[in-house]
Order: sequence, then C-alpha cells, then structure tokens
Amino acid sequence: SDIVERKIIEKACSLFIKNKKQKYFTGVIDGIESYGIFIKASNLPFSCLARIRHNFLERTENQKRKNIINYQIGQRVSFKIKRNDIRSGKILAGNVKIIKD
Repeated sequence: SDIVERKIIEKACSLFIKNKKQKYFTGVIDGIESYGIFIKASNLPFSCLARIRHNFLERTENQKRKNIINYQIGQRVSFKIKRNDIRSGKILAGNVKIIKD
C-alpha cells in the first residue's frame, strides 16, 4: 500500500506542476549518487532527479577550463523542470544552481 500511495502522490504532483506552468523551483539536496542528485522541492511535496556528470563538472562561460562543483546533502538549490512525465510521475530537473545564504 505504501508503494501505491507514493505513486499516486508522484503522479498528482506531476499533474499539478504541469497545470501550474511554473518552471523554476527551490529545494534541498536529499541524495547524491554517481549519476546525479535528488532534490526535494521546498514549496511542494515532490522530489526530482537532476542528472549530473560523473565529476559534477561545470563549464564557465568565459573560460574553457572546468570547475568542480561540490554538492552536499542539505544544500539549498534552485532548479528548472526539464522533463515532467505525468504517466510515471517522474520529474527530471536541470539548470541546478547552489543558493548561497
């Protein structure tokens, strides 16, 4: 029953986000894996995955060298909804930026 409840909540949040037309959100990093980071949204009850390259690298606009970004659990970030699959309830994030307090 927990699995069914989780899937219903994921689909409902996905549908809500689609109807709201909001693209940018803030959240907190709640998981880090080799393929990306999991973000829990601050204002809405949904989590999403932001696929990040293996070494968490970012190219700067003015320079051709790469800077390593250190993501940490509990860090506040802003992100954009990249893909929202209502059928599965999965939300993919992109353009993740660390919010500095």
